[in-house]
Amino acid sequence: MARFLEFHGIFPRITEDNLPTNSATVANDVNLRSGRLEPWRERLALAEAPESALTMHQHGCCYYTWDTCVSVAEYLPDYNSMFITGRKGYPERAVFGDNCSLTYYRLGVPKPAGTPSVSSVSENAIGRSEVNDQRTMTGRSYCVTYVNVFGEESAPGNPSRVISVCDGDTVVITGLPSAPSSEYGVNYIRIYRSASVMNSDSGGTKRATENDTPASWFMIAELPVGTESYADSTKELDLGWALQTDDYREPPAELRQMTYLRGTGVLAGVTTNMVHFSEPYQPWNWMRKSDLTLPYNIVHAVSFGAYLYVTTTGNPYVIDMTKGCQEQCALVDDVNISLPDIACGYAHSAVATPFGCVYVSKDGLALIKPDAQVDLLTKAYFSTEDWAKIRPETIRLTYWRGYIVFVSDKASFMLEVDPSLYGDDTGAKAGNLTTFSDSPVDLIDSANDELLMMDSGFIWQWNAGNTWRRYHWESRPFDFNGLSSPNSVKLILRKGSTYFTIISADTDQQQLWGGVITDSRPHRIGRLGRHWFYKLGLDGTGVVESAYINNSYGELNGKV
Repeated sequence: MARFLEFHGIFPRITEDNLPTNSATVANDVNLRSGRLEPWRERLALAEAPESALTMHQHGCCYYTWDTCVSVAEYLPDYNSMFITGRKGYPERAVFGDNCSLTYYRLGVPKPAGTPSVSSVSENAIGRSEVNDQRTMTGRSYCVTYVNVFGEESAPGNPSRVISVCDGDTVVITGLPSAPSSEYGVNYIRIYRSASVMNSDSGGTKRATENDTPASWFMIAELPVGTESYADSTKELDLGWALQTDDYREPPAELRQMTYLRGTGVLAGVTTNMVHFSEPYQPWNWMRKSDLTLPYNIVHAVSFGAYLYVTTTGNPYVIDMTKGCQEQCALVDDVNISLPDIACGYAHSAVATPFGCVYVSKDGLALIKPDAQVDLLTKAYFSTEDWAKIRPETIRLTYWRGYIVFVSDKASFMLEVDPSLYGDDTGAKAGNLTTFSDSPVDLIDSANDELLMMDSGFIWQWNAGNTWRRYHWESRPFDFNGLSSPNSVKLILRKGSTYFTIISADTDQQQLWGGVITDSRPHRIGRLGRHWFYKLGLDGTGVVESAYINNSYGELNGKV
């Protein structure tokens, strides 16, 4: 008798003759989490998507698509924005609007170009008799910043020359900067004035020089961008707040793979071989002191909580941001193994999970753990040669409810990596690998923990339709020692119906017998002829607990 007390997945690297007892040679569109054969539901169409779309994202009830490889960082809810890279040649802030609209702004505020000019009547009067010797002449300089529609401020532009004036005298500032490119959303400039850099001596006045250095800058005016000149007569006692943005920097234009380090207020992104960080709760400010240089070109950067995982063309890296960046961000660990990320062409080719980062290497799906240890999740299923056959460089993947779901241009797979959390106590403990019939161009785990796929002009929700999807499962080969052939089959069927087939596992792989089973009684099989090896095939939507094939109908009827 051949018994299948549980149903497991496939092992492409193991020959059929050497498969474990309950393993399959085919396991397509089947849910094996409980150890039973169970169907998935068909997909549910949620929204239309352009055929050209490569990337998708869900926010609330809205679905967004782009025809480029876009990385999305969901930030704090009160910002009403998400931060993206890949749509343009620079990072962007996408603001949520009515009816699922998005308004895009270039992330960051640029430093104003040019140098303002200053002039004053009192400066020209120094040394002339009409100047009152009792008045104090001081030196000052002016600088300008930009302010965007979010109230975010840039670093100051070049300061003006130092000018000598009396407190309260009028200084005319000209050459104020015009608006930068419209994508920045800049609508104001702020003018700052330096504090006094010189005082009069007991003998009268002293002219300030260009060598004098201002100690602080204080705000005197906020004006609409495009204002050409401003006359300043503000007394020192009435100066506004001090400039805080001296060393602010907009993010690098070529920034990509932007992600949010949850709980820190920090965004992270990468350029060729550098990791960059925004200041906490200042998404427009990416200060140079936080830059981190790696010895390899970076492929992916993904985060889970405050851990940032960086994959490269050499070693992977783990960066722990739970303590933030003080003077400079530093690596927690350089994973001490060369395991290059080979993915190319898709945005979602690496994913952060509760147990680490999963990405594509030449030997299989690699897992970097928070403690910088590495594991190959697919080593039990694929040899390096088997892995190469599915074109791993084209893989896009996501993590969904204990599964790594990964799709290449050759095949689509679901690998169970966490059965303990989502399975039941009666289920199989092995991590099952199965295939499925869809070939999405992108797939994500949504904010409400649903598996979304995009293909064929739609965004679909997996396992959410009104009808069951038909599965196909084929067993490992079994035999009756060449002395007899099966004549009866019994399925312990919980519900539904299933079509069973007996297949010759000899070289011809011929279907020998088949029929629909709707109950848990034994069923007779017609003559099959003499074969050395057989396989059991099950197709349908029924829930099958176990299966038995025998050469004695009476034994199945009485003992099983």
